[in-house]
Amino acid sequence: MKDKKAFVEEVEKLIMSFSENNLSDEEESICLHIWERLARKRTLEITRTRLDIWAAAVIWSFCRANFKYEEGVTLELLCSFFNNKRCTVGNKAGEISRMLKIDFFNPEFTTERIQEENPLNTLTVTGDGLIVPRDEVVSTGEQLAFYRRLRGAQKDLHRELMNFLPRNAVAECGTVLGIYKNDMLAFGSESETNVLMDYCLYDYRWDGHNTIERYIEQNTIEAGTDRGTLLDAMLKHRFSLFMVDNVVRGVGVETRDLLRGDDGFIIDIGLSETAVKGFVLASRIISPGDSRFSMTTGAGLPVNRPMLERISREIPQQFGKTTAEIARMSPDKAAELSAAVVRILLDGYAASHITHEDPPERTTVARPNISRNDPSPCGSGKKYKKCCGRSN
Repeated sequence: MKDKKAFVEEVEKLIMSFSENNLSDEEESICLHIWERLARKRTLEITRTRLDIWAAAVIWSFCRANFKYEEGVTLELLCSFFNNKRCTVGNKAGEISRMLKIDFFNPEFTTERIQEENPLNTLTVTGDGLIVPRDEVVSTGEQLAFYRRLRGAQKDLHRELMNFLPRNAVAECGTVLGIYKNDMLAFGSESETNVLMDYCLYDYRWDGHNTIERYIEQNTIEAGTDRGTLLDAMLKHRFSLFMVDNVVRGVGVETRDLLRGDDGFIIDIGLSETAVKGFVLASRIISPGDSRFSMTTGAGLPVNRPMLERISREIPQQFGKTTAEIARMSPDKAAELSAAVVRILLDGYAASHITHEDPPERTTVARPNISRNDPSPCGSGKKYKKCCGRSN
């Protein structure tokens, strides 16, 4: 019986002798890798086939998958070098390719150049059996991780920004939103505290600047950091009504901006688990960096049909009837718009329907005293127990 270790080494030498003048270092290493894979197979008695046949067949299996014959490394050249028959080497190479799945689509056995040129290398199959661009799948995972990082940093940054607000800011903003009455804040639900704080941070302006602008003026922000990326996005915040066109479970929602008319994708894991097509959310969003997604600032309000009809009647009269007019609004006018929409939604108890991805700390709040058989305050026409009361 032939010594297997010595046999393997002899085939390696033959492969390297041909590669010296015909293949690059990268190509030679892939051929040796193929031979190593074959030599490790316990069910394959490699010593029963001649050394030169193995060497030629291994090299030809590589050459076929990498189109080396187009560069002159043909089967005739191989057979001439090793003094083999074409049919013998061709058949053996076919067996090797089938055994190890060596082909144009397998990056394990192809060069970097071939992988870059392979158009199918940019595609992948989803769990649903759809063929999609690979970068879309990869970017979704990367963007989800990026989003989670930013969401954590966003919460810390919001707490820090609260210290920049003037003492009277909360009362003034509460008055504008209709929840500061008789010298005290009157919350209909704990979620309304988030709505108020969101308005304070982004829309409250004094001496021509909001909280984010003042924070950036007084602090050194390192470009490229999560904090820098967030602050840059927060400067370009947008409050609007977003209708869900499609839901990507576990990731977010594809939306259409009902006030500005454009489309986008909002990553929000909690929303992706509860939203349905046609659902409308009033929210502020930011779009971090060069990413292809947006994220909410954490204080969205659901909009039902009666609320949407009221908004459709009142908002165009105050802020313009075209998307272009809305898009060109000044920061002060945009703050008035968000306040007007929020007041309408709070009047309809929209905050009582909010589901948070990360629920806020619980506080004691006053809730409307509504009987189960009373009409639902959201205006749906149903009894409270059949509508808003079902979520309590």
